Amino acid sequence: MPWLSPSLALNFRRLCDKAVVCFALVLGVSTGSGGAQTLVLNLPETQSAMDAMRSGHPEIALQILDQELLAGPATDNNLRERIPLARLRLEALARLNDWNRIRTLTEAFPLSNDPPARFWRAMALSQTGEADAAAMILAPLAEMDHFPLQTEALLNLGAILIARGDFHAAVEKLDSVSGKLPTDSPTRLRLDLKATEWTLDQGLVNEGSLRLGEISSRVMDKSAELQAASDLLEARLAASHGNVEEAASTLRRLITLTGIPSAIQANASWQLAALEAKSAPGVARDRLLVLIETQPRSTHLENLFRLLEDVLNAPVATAVEEALHRWASDDQHPDRKLLAGHLLAHLPGSPPQEQEARLEAFGRSHLSQPVGLMALYEAGLVAVQDARLEDATKHEQQLRTTERPEARSLADSLLGRTAFARGDLVGAAEAMESAARAADVPRRLTLAHRANASLACALAGNRDAAAKWSQSIAVEGSAESAGDLAYETAINAAARGQAEAFDDLTTFIRLHPTHRFTADAEMALAELHLNQVPPRAVASREHLAAAASHSLTPAQKERSDYISIWLEVAAEDRATAARLAVDFLKNWTASAHAADLTLLLGELSFVSAKYGDAFHWFSRHAVEFPLSPQAEAAEYFAALSAQRFPDGAGDQQAQALWTTLVGRRGPYAAEAQHELGLLHMKKEQFEAAIAAFDAVLALSPSPDLKSATLCDRGQALFARANLNAPGEEDWNRAIKSFSEVESDVSTPRSWRLQAAVRRGRCLERLGRPAEAITAYQTAMALPEGGLPGRTILIPVDEADWFYRAGFDAIRLLDLQKRHQEAVDIAEALAASNGPRSLEAGELATQIRLRHFLWETAPP
Repeated sequence: MPWLSPSLALNFRRLCDKAVVCFALVLGVSTGSGGAQTLVLNLPETQSAMDAMRSGHPEIALQILDQELLAGPATDNNLRERIPLARLRLEALARLNDWNRIRTLTEAFPLSNDPPARFWRAMALSQTGEADAAAMILAPLAEMDHFPLQTEALLNLGAILIARGDFHAAVEKLDSVSGKLPTDSPTRLRLDLKATEWTLDQGLVNEGSLRLGEISSRVMDKSAELQAASDLLEARLAASHGNVEEAASTLRRLITLTGIPSAIQANASWQLAALEAKSAPGVARDRLLVLIETQPRSTHLENLFRLLEDVLNAPVATAVEEALHRWASDDQHPDRKLLAGHLLAHLPGSPPQEQEARLEAFGRSHLSQPVGLMALYEAGLVAVQDARLEDATKHEQQLRTTERPEARSLADSLLGRTAFARGDLVGAAEAMESAARAADVPRRLTLAHRANASLACALAGNRDAAAKWSQSIAVEGSAESAGDLAYETAINAAARGQAEAFDDLTTFIRLHPTHRFTADAEMALAELHLNQVPPRAVASREHLAAAASHSLTPAQKERSDYISIWLEVAAEDRATAARLAVDFLKNWTASAHAADLTLLLGELSFVSAKYGDAFHWFSRHAVEFPLSPQAEAAEYFAALSAQRFPDGAGDQQAQALWTTLVGRRGPYAAEAQHELGLLHMKKEQFEAAIAAFDAVLALSPSPDLKSATLCDRGQALFARANLNAPGEEDWNRAIKSFSEVESDVSTPRSWRLQAAVRRGRCLERLGRPAEAITAYQTAMALPEGGLPGRTILIPVDEADWFYRAGFDAIRLLDLQKRHQEAVDIAEALAASNGPRSLEAGELATQIRLRHFLWETAPP
């Protein structure tokens, strides 16, 4: 899921964690009498409040300060004398994250000209969604050279600028202040280190490396804090260059180092967890749980939760879920509560409606914060994915209830997703473009909207507009983000069967040869070529080989192995395809493709007449994937395979499976009942067979199955009648079944031919040869579309019954001494150029010779 920070990740939390800052504020710039303020600071109640702050109990300090501020008459002098108490109260509220009360206090109390109070007001504004107002207050404070909190104001102003997407302005402000300070000034070093950190955050590794190289020599012999901060950045650089072990070693050393701020150790811990997330996710998960538990007010809290989400597995570990629920109900740490609730809403395995309800509840209770808006947006996405578009529209309207720019842009984006789900590609593109044009939106959200606009325009066929948005990302975003967009555009075009997909993927590979999705693009091209009619196997193999030339992730290797199987299927190399499929199931035991491949192996074995293997694979699919849409089909074909075992060895297994399918009354019930009837026919259990066929007809089968069942039912009646001569009643019932097939003009001709021939046999048994001959002659009628002249075009599925009808008619006509009519039919069959035409010609000659029918010279 996309992640949107619940705050601007400002630096005030680090500020609040240092007790010394409290007293810097209290003793800082004053607006009233110095003697009066000193007197206030020396009061026993004030000292008690300061002691409470030192010991980490801001709530106790707040109670004392509230009483002091309300004591005495509300005169101007009285209020001015209590300014230091108000400052101390502001910090107590900040430690409790009570930003609304800070805003109220700075509005009601005469602190408008007090720099420390203005600083805290800016912090409160930024935390309640008014970053622009906060920046206006911080800007002059950041230029105030003798203000004790100038550095904090500068850093927080820079953080706001970066959140707006103006990284260069943020760094320029730091550099402008830093340049006025002595080279070895601790403050200057701190600012330079922060500028380097921001540079690395932007992915500018080379520039960050140059900055850090220039700082490293100045940090030597300075404080342990500055040296540790420098080492932390060195570890980041090492990780960026692929030196993971070196980075991890530095981070582990910083974690155990004494005499450095806990904030740096916490930073090192979460960065180490980020490295471990790739190689040891379980270790990273445990480390993150400890960090979040012990550092609930860390400046990196959102990064910790983001990493925790990355290393969660499905099902989620019980310890993680318990911790999330505990944090989500802990009012003492609002930031952690906010993030835990957000992550709870994304736990895997939740039904879509439950997930949507969690997101909506979370979003509605945090509408003033970006993460709440994103939660509502995600609730809408869940509704779209669950095909509940009216609910998605409801969430779109909820987003429009706030005037925040990012809320409007998210609403437009959700409108676009909804239009796309309805198949309205043009409407989707218009809505996505509206979202992309939104102003005053965080940079990463702006880039995401532009990417969506480019993608939507491309799918709607507006390639010029798509190129415009794509170009804006290439200019303002990173090369990787531009590559991501190009890949997504190409993949979506491929998914929708658009012809441009080939060119889009090829262009992506040419322009981004080292992108993390280049191998995926090669495999996508391999699949596209494989899915053409006929398959382009050579081109597909070339792209698959090109993908293999990259360093593949396990997921990419799994996909490559899967495509290889279908390449051999397309090449009709069943043995190789089966071998690769078996190897795949051994190598990728948890693959989502296992269900498909067990079915494929069953099919390959079945068509190769390896019925034992087919039975194994179809049965395995039915047992291991009972919720698969093909589970019943697998059972059906397992039974069909068993029925083909030599010497009836699998009849008992087949009968048990057919019976199970019938009892389940699912989509294969009628087919299974029909197969049971055929199995009874095979065993000459005609009573059971007829009952089974009657049961099929009662299930309203498909037209083809109905025709087959009627014919088989008639044959079962015919066979029973032969055993119970004269069997006149059964022969008449059989004739009725066959006639029903013949009279249905929607029934395929092959079934009607079969029914006519079999009806003729019944009429013969009833001693009605003339009617039998008529039935056979009806079956011999030329099929529609026959070739002119005496040559007849007979479809393969009709040929057998066509010739049976002809030879049966000849036999009866010959018995009735209607020899010339018999010869005429035999010669018609001989002229058909079919599989038995030579046999028919020889029979015509025999009849003529036997009965002296050469009235004219033979042709």
